[in-house]
Amino acid sequence: MRRTRSNTRNDETGHNKAARATLGGGGVVFVFHSFPSAPVVARPLTFALKMHPALQSQIFEQFDWDNELPEWPTLNAICRDRPDGEIEVSFVGDSEMTMDWSVFLERSEAAWQLLMPCETRLLADAAPEIYRKHRAYFVDRWESAPEDLIAELSLRLVCFYSDGSVHLWYAGTAMFNLLDVDLGLDSDLRLTEVRFDA
Repeated sequence: MRRTRSNTRNDETGHNKAARATLGGGGVVFVFHSFPSAPVVARPLTFALKMHPALQSQIFEQFDWDNELPEWPTLNAICRDRPDGEIEVSFVGDSEMTMDWSVFLERSEAAWQLLMPCETRLLADAAPEIYRKHRAYFVDRWESAPEDLIAELSLRLVCFYSDGSVHLWYAGTAMFNLLDVDLGLDSDLRLTEVRFDA
């Protein structure tokens, strides 16, 4: 992905902490971001005001606008309905497009419903390439079957893009030197790339 996960994420869930306050009678709104070992920064919330912050979803919750990269406006959320725990979700727009975030969210929800039942199959399909890259990075560290290597991975982030593509980010264990594995999918949810990333 244009790696949304590497945008500023500061707390244990991977989301920015923000408090909103309205100052004065002019209705100026600021976001106060909390950064470890850094001073509190106040920013005008013009981005969030443009992005329909009252979006609703039956699948995702805890929406949080992230404007660290203005060219890729991003809405972060989480999903709690997975048996293996909470998953981060990001919806990445494009500043050069006129975005209808409600439609984007609906489209992403539909893609999620198609994607989650086949997520383990997609990971299994990627296993040979994951194994090949693992050998390129770590030579013979893994001595078992290639398909067993993916048991070392756990899904932690799903990114939806405005062009319909999706990226699945898996957290790697020490067997991957804690590198993440990124599976890129096209708008038809077909595997297009496998990457390792720190």
